[in-house]
Amino acid sequence: MFWSYYFYLCCHVTDLTNLDNQAVLQEYVRYKTEINPVKPKTLKTQLGRISVFSKDVNKPFKDVTEDDVLNHLKRFKPSSRNAVLTSIKSLYRWFYDLDKNDKLPDCIRRIQPLKIEHDEVKRRERIVTDGEYQKLLDNAYTPMHKAMLETLYTFGVRANELLSINSDGVTYDGTFTRITVRTSKTETRDIIHKGRCNYLMTYVESYQPFKDQSGKPLLIGYQQKRFTIDGLEQFIKSLCKKLELKLITPHDFRHTSISRDRANGVPITHIETKHGLVHGSQVMKIYDHNKTKDYEDWLNGKITETEETYETLKRKNEQLVAVEKEKYDKIDKVNTHLFDKIKYLEHRMEDMTHAREQELDSAEREAKLQKEYTEKFAKENPEKHAKVLELVKALQDLGLKVA
Repeated sequence: MFWSYYFYLCCHVTDLTNLDNQAVLQEYVRYKTEINPVKPKTLKTQLGRISVFSKDVNKPFKDVTEDDVLNHLKRFKPSSRNAVLTSIKSLYRWFYDLDKNDKLPDCIRRIQPLKIEHDEVKRRERIVTDGEYQKLLDNAYTPMHKAMLETLYTFGVRANELLSINSDGVTYDGTFTRITVRTSKTETRDIIHKGRCNYLMTYVESYQPFKDQSGKPLLIGYQQKRFTIDGLEQFIKSLCKKLELKLITPHDFRHTSISRDRANGVPITHIETKHGLVHGSQVMKIYDHNKTKDYEDWLNGKITETEETYETLKRKNEQLVAVEKEKYDKIDKVNTHLFDKIKYLEHRMEDMTHAREQELDSAEREAKLQKEYTEKFAKENPEKHAKVLELVKALQDLGLKVA
């Protein structure tokens, strides 16, 4: 597996016009795969950026000037420019065998990332309001879609984390709903929510196709395969368009969850644990001894209760009504099926009874006709009839049955 990927990456740079740079990049690939390995996806992204840079400057890396780098960076938007700059700096740090605090070469040393000013209004627009979330839930197409929306909104998971959950990766113990994400940007982890996630648990208990099977996907799409990120994004996009809402992405639910936890006073370390975030500083690492169990204890010991409002009570009532309606619809469907089955059996019994009655009537008519014929024959031919009776008696004496 490793060598096939290694040769693929080497082939990825064969179109470079500068052979010296090609050899350098192949060594860089070897370093990043054997000596200081990174994730294949990360290496592929970095290599793509450096390959474009090499073709653009069209000279050996050691001869590149500061103007060459600046001219190349002009091609990109600010956020992309910063990512490309980071990849180029990583290459030169390896190229000259520099430590983290060593000075970079002149061609790259003075170039700094651009400061990106975030539009606070646009950032707030990424928050999914309670009303928008409720509209999405009310109009979601299937129980699985409702479960996906509730999981995104409640747990704030990344899209790939949501879709990595297996059929046995969701539990409710009467206090906490717990999910296990198997694919993550940081690490595999359990995430908990105090209370029952009704739509998620209804899907898990009643609708998921691989119930009680381990290793199978919880959320499925075409041909019973694991649901895709493209499918998730398209589902939410089409629902927003149908309801005439702003465009909401799966990642917006993550923004919402983190913002909500911050507003509710959840400690930063617990927010990091819940959302799979890398701690922001050395101080955070020193004081962070919190994992899922500590977060669970904190939730259990939380004293301050949020006062219920008319809107929250109304929303809870609507959720309960929706869950109960789903249950009654399912029961009604089963009852309808049973009623149809009983009707069919009743009609079948009537048909069989009628057929049996016809058989009995036919046998009675045949016996009556035979009796009438015998009486008529005996009356018209008494001598022959007597001889027939004698013959029948003689045959019966011999042990033979005569009809």
